[in-house]
Amino acid sequence: MTFASLFSDLQVWALFLLAGYLLREFCKPLQKIFLPSAVIGGVIALVGGEQVLGLWEVPSSFGSFSTSLIILIMTCLVWGVKIDHSRIKNYLDYFCLLNSVRFGQIALAALTGILLRYVWTELPVGWGTMAFSAYFGGHGTVASYAAVYESLGYGTDYTALGMIMATLGLICAVTIGMVIVNIGVRKGYTEYVKINESLGKYEERRLLPKEKRSPIGTSKVPAGSVNALAFQFAMLMVCIWLGKTLLKVGSAYVWKGFGSFPNMLYGIIGAVILWPVLQKLKLEDYVDRKTCTSISGFSLELLILGSIATINLNVLSAFWVPILIQFVIMTIFTAVICFWYNKRIAEKEWFEKGLFVFGQSTGATPTGLALVRAVDPDSVACPGEAHAVQSGVAGIAFAWIPAVLPVLATTLPWAEVSLGAVGFAICFAAGWILFRRDIKAKFNR
Repeated sequence: MTFASLFSDLQVWALFLLAGYLLREFCKPLQKIFLPSAVIGGVIALVGGEQVLGLWEVPSSFGSFSTSLIILIMTCLVWGVKIDHSRIKNYLDYFCLLNSVRFGQIALAALTGILLRYVWTELPVGWGTMAFSAYFGGHGTVASYAAVYESLGYGTDYTALGMIMATLGLICAVTIGMVIVNIGVRKGYTEYVKINESLGKYEERRLLPKEKRSPIGTSKVPAGSVNALAFQFAMLMVCIWLGKTLLKVGSAYVWKGFGSFPNMLYGIIGAVILWPVLQKLKLEDYVDRKTCTSISGFSLELLILGSIATINLNVLSAFWVPILIQFVIMTIFTAVICFWYNKRIAEKEWFEKGLFVFGQSTGATPTGLALVRAVDPDSVACPGEAHAVQSGVAGIAFAWIPAVLPVLATTLPWAEVSLGAVGFAICFAAGWILFRRDIKAKFNR
């Protein structure tokens, strides 16, 4: 792909984004269900594209937006963030929530895979684990897990199964996720979007009211020297370059496992290293968080529209019944942990955190970001930032999971169930013990 071809594809992307914006502006039901313009534009592109109506061709580059943009978005979320006690607390309850879902899904995917195979005996050995890779990880993770199964000599059926599950999960995350968004807003669970008179006026205006307008960033360097936006973007890209280089060198000379770390960690690692250096040198004022948030928001619009426009609708398979049964069980479990459990341990932004984890753990990280965007139009909520920090920690702590689970699934399946169950019990109990008392005290005041 050349820059010229990408530039051409971005023109098509712009048409769909503006189409989504205009449709949302003139269709009040879309406003009332809080669908962002990027989601609407993505649906327009998908429905009119080759998979449904065949009216136009969706550029192939749309499907690759998420691979690179998620790196930039995650970097923006942590770059220049000043860590204090309240943020650490927010990260901890999010860590307990996400990893309760992670290990719970490992146990549940393995267990349902074992049990359903008694009925559908043609299912591949250890197929259940692909559900965890699909729902918690997404299409990219499916390919990694399937490659391990293939290397173990179990064939290539796992790729097809995983891709079907990942597509089903993505559709679920968007559709069921938006239903949950609307329930949450109408019940007053959200921190930043409320049903009231001012919201109604805001939704009816074609332009943001003057009193609500604010700058998208602040110039920190002389314009005669370098453009302020270009300067902030350059620092973010240096963070990504540094993290990528360190992992590459570490993989070559320290531990080969560094090479298998997800690429979304590149910028997080670089930012975690460079930010304290800037603080030590008293240069932290060069970083403008507002501009970084704007860059992240723009990248998110690109990513959301591209991801939805290229959802693979080919979910037909000989095993659709067991896949559907497992999908329903996994989705119900994930929803219970995200909204029942999390409401009882998260003091701040519990709904936004639960929404992000639900979208991430049924679809992918971009889906979680898209759902939160619907209830956090100004990108001030904590979940994205907490997820970025958590990803940096978990990327190292749980780097062994993709290599170990397929082996257990095909040799010691009940050991995989036990591993997931123990991990779930630890994370669930940690959140309950650490935070439940504070939440009860808050509501008893």
